[in-house]
Amino acid sequence: MAQYRTLGDPQILRWMREILAQLDAQPFFATTAPSWVDASLRRQAGRLLVHFVNQNPGRDVARLHTDDTWVDEIPDVGLYACELRLPRRPRAVTWEPGGEKVEWTWRRGVLHATVPRFRIHGCLSVTGA
Repeated sequence: MAQYRTLGDPQILRWMREILAQLDAQPFFATTAPSWVDASLRRQAGRLLVHFVNQNPGRDVARLHTDDTWVDEIPDVGLYACELRLPRRPRAVTWEPGGEKVEWTWRRGVLHATVPRFRIHGCLSVTGA
């Protein structure tokens, strides 16, 4: 993992994902979002929050370790699939901020949701999970 942080080689990341998929065939959380979208899970007041942060600089990443660190534009990202293993069917699933409706289904203990397009940050809010 240190080599990936140093070099940013996408092949190392793909290899790590293959290993993790073999070690945990049924993870608590999974998404089809690319590597430049960070996801973090938090609990707050009876809700499970899945924060998505777009880390795409919107330009050639080969220039990141130079003096050229300006970001002109951050492109929108999405739609992505998201799966969460939960003990019961959620009462509501929304996209925050704004409480937007999200396409979601619940099957055999797994919430399947579609993360909408977003620019920098958004949060999947799962109530009653």
